[in-house]
Amino acid sequence: MLALAQCLRGETSPTNHSLSTPYPTPEVLNHFEQGEQYWGHLYRMLGQYQEAIKDYDKDIELDSENIWPYHYKGMAYRGLEQYELAIQSWKRYRD
Repeated sequence: MLALAQCLRGETSPTNHSLSTPYPTPEVLNHFEQGEQYWGHLYRMLGQYQEAIKDYDKDIELDSENIWPYHYKGMAYRGLEQYELAIQSWKRYRD
């Protein structure tokens, strides 16, 4: 979480950060700073896939009509190499 806090405060950049995963895009950081629920995206970008899945599950509970958490949940499962679960999530997204 320290690395995440440093990113949000602007203390790290794509050239000097110590993260081994892709740097969060400005779009995601902008939404996060506006107070929107983007924890799952940040966890996923940091390689914390289990935490991301938990957050996407919360999003689904809060708004079952929103299909996007299923897509991103599939991406997190793909990161964990749990391909069958990823496919199931993407099918929910598609349907």
